[in-house]
Amino acid sequence: MCEKEFKIQRVLKLLSQVWFYSLLSLFFGMIISYQFTIKTIISFLFPTIFSTWWFFTAYFVTLILSPFINVFIDSLDKRKHEICVFVMLAMWVVIPTFTNQKMFGSEIPQFLMFYLIGAFLKKYPDNIFKNKKFRVCTTVISFGLLFMSSVVFRTLENYFAFFEGKSIWFYYRHSLLIVGAGVGLFTMAIYRRPYVNHLINTISSCTFGVYLIHESPIVRNWLWLDVIHNHEFYNSGILVIRLLLCAILVFIVCSLVELIRQKLFGKISLKAVTYIYEKIMLLVQRVIKKKNTEC
Repeated sequence: MCEKEFKIQRVLKLLSQVWFYSLLSLFFGMIISYQFTIKTIISFLFPTIFSTWWFFTAYFVTLILSPFINVFIDSLDKRKHEICVFVMLAMWVVIPTFTNQKMFGSEIPQFLMFYLIGAFLKKYPDNIFKNKKFRVCTTVISFGLLFMSSVVFRTLENYFAFFEGKSIWFYYRHSLLIVGAGVGLFTMAIYRRPYVNHLINTISSCTFGVYLIHESPIVRNWLWLDVIHNHEFYNSGILVIRLLLCAILVFIVCSLVELIRQKLFGKISLKAVTYIYEKIMLLVQRVIKKKNTEC
């Protein structure tokens, strides 16, 4: 987004998709006799405002602010951009990793940080991650240390009370290892030779829908606790295989649902978005015309 023109149609299109699945979740909740409260109903009627899907709300805010963030980015030279990224990493990644204190580095600051990291990689492709060995090592070491931290902490908790419950200490999104693994995977993808694949593009167009479906608060509890209930297989030898198969199955089913939505409601949604956009622009023009007349 750092080099793209801001388009309100894109925002409205995303909002329409979120609202579609929000209403669908309410309908599904009625089918499975979900215990609704007034607050729950309101949150699903206004999902973005009430952060029903926290990731989308944070992304929405970042998207709305992106034209102004880009002005700030354009004012930085490469050195200042690097320093800015390192300062944010220090405050919202390094310190929280070892102290568990976020320093107000919640969703929006973290999204801003990732935005600036992505913008740096976009504007300055000749960076340290251009070295294939470096990005591969960053990814492998990050994942390796994540795995080792769980094993080590689970072992130590048998001897020291301090380590009890600390086996997932490095598994939160503000963790240095999670950020390292994420940036490593991201750069491994963007520095590959570009190519076009229709199947991959079709699947990728469904991923946001997959997220909205299975991460809906109503669907999430029903899916993982009532249907899949992997927690009952915690000590089973097939747990890992079961986890992988369940993840693949959930992804496939949710992708099919999203494809159906695109085919049945895609054009209707686009027309609705266009209509709303035209009405908003007409209203803006009237306000501007009125002010000009008054002046």
